[in-house]
Amino acid sequence: MKNNIGLFVDVGNLFFCTSKHFKGSKGLVNYAKYLAYVQETYGTTFQTFAYCTRFGNDGADGFDVVLRRMGYQTKNRMANEKGRVAWNVEIACDVAKVIDRLDAVILGSADNGLAPVAEYVKSLGLPCYAVACCVGRELKNAVTRYDEVTVDIF
Repeated sequence: MKNNIGLFVDVGNLFFCTSKHFKGSKGLVNYAKYLAYVQETYGTTFQTFAYCTRFGNDGADGFDVVLRRMGYQTKNRMANEKGRVAWNVEIACDVAKVIDRLDAVILGSADNGLAPVAEYVKSLGLPCYAVACCVGRELKNAVTRYDEVTVDIF
């Protein structure tokens, strides 16, 4: 197990993928359980980021507060007209900012667009993992290991 893990969670991607895969869940991930799983499986998190998609005055301020109390550093952006935010560039930048203090990186997203981030992390000699739902083939091939989340995180 590693001591300094960087966890980068795309909340919108995790919500979309879990709600699609686990039909009855409505994508309502319990982020305390998710974080506990990551720490039990991979080690202590040093930096924990949650990238949140907002929809106008959606009342999600309480969700943001809860995530911060759990130890997540939250980042918020408004959704585009399709209801999405592309977080990949910001995740890549945040990984690059803290990589020198990490023993491993965990991507909380199934997005194939993060494959270059995984390849970059591995090129530095560090492991990169994906802990998400319905992880894309390109990302699966790029990471050191991937774990598909289960119903235990709801």
